[in-house]
Amino acid sequence: MKLVTILLILLFSAMVFAAPGDTISKSVRVSWDANTESDLAGYRIYHAGSLLKDVPDPLATSFEAVVENLTEGENIFNLTAYDTSGNESFFSNNAILCYDSTTPAVPANVTIQTTPRTRVTIETWE
Repeated sequence: MKLVTILLILLFSAMVFAAPGDTISKSVRVSWDANTESDLAGYRIYHAGSLLKDVPDPLATSFEAVVENLTEGENIFNLTAYDTSGNESFFSNNAILCYDSTTPAVPANVTIQTTPRTRVTIETWE
């Protein structure tokens, strides 16, 4: 069986913040080029080497799944194809999803300059 190419698109439905080392759940869409074997039975999606989802549809070219254990930093996904005899291909190329929940630093030394005849009221910004 030929190796398949996968493309990951992380779909954000809500902003989630996680502390380093915490895990989060996100919906991930995995897409690939279809295999052409006549005895193809389906595909298996792996996250960090563990089976995430079995897709028993030989015509499928994408699948959306909720990943319960995304971690801060790199998350590796792979895809395999399998046939009706149960033979499974090697892992596809690594598709790496980088998750970063670190917020940017708060802006510092904010100043405002006015021109003549302009009135400015500055509220406290924390």
